[in-house]
Amino acid sequence: MEVNWHDITYLKLGNERQRNTHSVLNKLKIFKILREYNPTLVGTIPLEIDISESDLDIICEVYDLEEYEELVIRSFNKYDNFHIKRQTVKGLLTSLAYFGYRTKNRDTYFLCHRL
Repeated sequence: MEVNWHDITYLKLGNERQRNTHSVLNKLKIFKILREYNPTLVGTIPLEIDISESDLDIICEVYDLEEYEELVIRSFNKYDNFHIKRQTVKGLLTSLAYFGYRTKNRDTYFLCHRL
């Protein structure tokens, strides 16, 4: 089965952690909020190789960092440990946003960065 990584509905058919991830992403409306930036869940969870400490990594296609950061701050700064910073990754200026969301006795942290 070929997976469309831009459409998180595949997570509904996955393991318990993937189903929980789908639920959290929908509850927080992350993909809806970031839709103009083509968000994609990457990392260990979509590949079913996650460990208990795995977080949710979301990459976005961003051309205007200021506009993107304003949306991220407005939408997610209410969550625990929210912070956003810029750094250069492989020669590319990148915006990294982190926040926690408590679910099933576990903190879920999100990393959103420029693609």
